[in-house]
Amino acid sequence: MAFSVSLNGVDWISMDETFTYYLQPEIYTSEPDAGPSSGGTEIYFTGKHFPNMDNPALFNCRFQPTSGKSPPRYMPASYVNDTSIMCTTPGGWNEGDKMNL
Repeated sequence: MAFSVSLNGVDWISMDETFTYYLQPEIYTSEPDAGPSSGGTEIYFTGKHFPNMDNPALFNCRFQPTSGKSPPRYMPASYVNDTSIMCTTPGGWNEGDKMNL
C-alpha cells in the first residue's frame, strides 16, 4: 500500500515507500523437540499466517538457552507454506541445554 505524509492535512507528499499489513502469525506445534548439540536439526513449526519471506535480516528463529547464561543465536527461517516454517538448529551448545524458541 502506497502512502503519503502531510503536516497540515491539506498538502500531501507522496512517498516511494510502501507499507504492508499482515495477519499476526500463530505457532501451534514444533517438531522435533530434541537434536544433537552439533546442530543441523530441522525444526518444523506449524500454525497459521506465516509470511512468504526469505530475508534473514527480518525472518529468523531465535534460540535462547533457558539458563540465560549464553546469548541467543539467530538462524534464518524458511517458508514452507502458510501453515509451516522451518529453522535449522545452530550448533555449539552444551549437551542437555534447553532452548526457548
